[in-house]
Amino acid sequence: MISQVARPGIRAAHLRRVVAHVLRAEDVPTSASVTVVLVTDAMIRRLNRRFLDKDRPTDVLAFPGEPPALGEVAISVQRARAQARAIGHPAAVEIALLAAHGTLHLLGYDDRAAADRARMMRRQAALLGEMGIRVRG
Repeated sequence: MISQVARPGIRAAHLRRVVAHVLRAEDVPTSASVTVVLVTDAMIRRLNRRFLDKDRPTDVLAFPGEPPALGEVAISVQRARAQARAIGHPAAVEIALLAAHGTLHLLGYDDRAAADRARMMRRQAALLGEMGIRVRG
């Protein structure tokens, strides 16, 4: 994990466990890796504009990599905190959820169509639930 944000609200070890659990549960070879970068809204907005031509901040972006690196997941800590407050769970839960979500994107899950989004959300909730992470909302 790389954090560009002071006191992001989650321990690196916890985030590593979340990503490792998703990879194990999805039968990804142990040689595969995912980098998680915790950033500000300003940084994620720049990334969103540069790579997706969307000039606005977002909560999470996933960038595929070259094996054995599956890719990189960028999470806006500011957006995660705001979403956590709105939903009513801790920021650490929201960041873990976004890390799982981004990792699933790297594994081919998509959330653009309603049916695909429902499938991805179910899988995400199940994976986090297996770790004892309860997501509200």
